[in-house]
Amino acid sequence: QRAYREWIGEAIGVLRREDCAHLVTVGSEGPSPWPSYVNNDLEADHQHADFMTIHVWPQNWNWYDPAKPNLNKAWDKGVKYITAAVEVAHKKGKPLVIEEFGLARDGGDLSAGAATTERDDFVRRMCEHAAGKREVAGVAVWAWGGEGRPKQREMARGDEWIGDPPHEPQGWYSVYDDDAATIAALAECARVMQ
Repeated sequence: QRAYREWIGEAIGVLRREDCAHLVTVGSEGPSPWPSYVNNDLEADHQHADFMTIHVWPQNWNWYDPAKPNLNKAWDKGVKYITAAVEVAHKKGKPLVIEEFGLARDGGDLSAGAATTERDDFVRRMCEHAAGKREVAGVAVWAWGGEGRPKQREMARGDEWIGDPPHEPQGWYSVYDDDAATIAALAECARVMQ
């Protein structure tokens, strides 16, 4: 990890020399629920960065199962994770951005038009919680799929990009242009975060 963190410092130094007018960060998800496995350390990884980042992935981290939804359990774990990151950001005097967060459609249905009740509740909770923390400078839901729709579960060459990375099921976390309830929750999020 020492070489990784030295490289971060060098890379940020180059960016600052070339363009000192932009903030620079690592883009890390933070220590996740498995800090000894991923070897991320929020404080050490961001020592040269202008702000800190974390991700919150309840389903990826086995806090949430859309087939047997228990959003309260997942949310409690998410709050603990965010609280720990806020404490580090406060200690270091750096803003924190919850750079990626998301939840699958109800029941794990990947198709456009499937219900988004749990996800919309998760978005509202995240935004209200983040807005109450002075250290949290912003949040970003993953990911805007817009007009794109997956052709199949696995991404193939020539498929429209809808936000989900190729190694994950297509449509897993995508927000489509006709997801009216999610778009309304995001609009409310923008208002709350101001």
